[in-house]
Amino acid sequence: RGSLLGGGGAAPAPPVPVPGGGGGDALDDMVEGPGVVVAKWASGLRVEGLILLVAGLGLTWRRRRGLVWMWAAITAAYLSLCAVHVSIAGFISDRHMLPALIVALPLLGAGFARLLQARPGARGHRLSHAIVPGLLGLMLIALVDTGSGGSRDEVDAHLAALSWVEQHTDPDDGIGVFKRRDGWYANRHVLLIDLPYPDDLLRGYMSAHRIGSLVVDHEHVEEDAPHWLEGRGFRVVQRFPSASGDPDAEALVLVPADT
Repeated sequence: RGSLLGGGGAAPAPPVPVPGGGGGDALDDMVEGPGVVVAKWASGLRVEGLILLVAGLGLTWRRRRGLVWMWAAITAAYLSLCAVHVSIAGFISDRHMLPALIVALPLLGAGFARLLQARPGARGHRLSHAIVPGLLGLMLIALVDTGSGGSRDEVDAHLAALSWVEQHTDPDDGIGVFKRRDGWYANRHVLLIDLPYPDDLLRGYMSAHRIGSLVVDHEHVEEDAPHWLEGRGFRVVQRFPSASGDPDAEALVLVPADT
C-alpha cells in the first residue's frame, strides 16, 4: 500500500469509484473483463502449471488432436462466461476459476508424464529431467502457501459487516472498501480505498461519490489509521467481532466523525 510518510515513500493511491451491487454496464468492465479472467486463470495454474500444460498440450496434440480442440473450446467458453460475470458483478474470485483449472488437470498430468519419461539421448532429455525437481519444489511451496489468506473467522466477520450495511443504510449510499467484490455482497456501489490516506481527501471523495460508510478490518485500521479508533477523522458505528475473538479479525463499519 502507499505511504504518507516522508523519505521517498510512494504516494498513496487515490480512491477509485466503482459501480457495485449488480455491477452496472461500465464499458471499462466490458473491455477489461477478458484480460482479467485470463490473468486470473493463469495465476491459478501458477508457473509450474503453465509449464506442465504446455508439455501436456505438445504430447496430446501429436496423439489426439481432437482432445486438445475439445479442451480449448470448453476452456474458452467457460472463460468467456466468466468475462460476462466480471462485466456484470465487477469482480472475479479464485473459486470461479476452479472448473477451468479442473478441466486442465489431465493435460497437466500428461505434461508431467512426458517430462518424466523423456528417453536418454532424446532431444531435451537433460532439460526435462532438470525441470522436474524445480516443478516439484514450486508445487511444495504452493502447498505451504495455501491458506495464507484471511481466516474463516475474518471472512465471516467481514460478510456480517457488509450484510449490516445493506440492511441499515440508504440503498443509494455506497461503501468504502479494500476489495471490489464487497460491493456485490453489500449490494452497493463502492469506493476502493487504500490506507493510509489523508482523512480530509478521503471524506471529499466519499462526499463526491455518495459513500456513506467504510467497511474495513480492525488490523488495517490499527496499522494505518489508528486515530480512527479514537473517533478522530472517522468513528466506529458498528463492530463485528470474529468467532475466535481475535481483535485483528474484527470488522468495522465507520463513518466520518462529523456525521
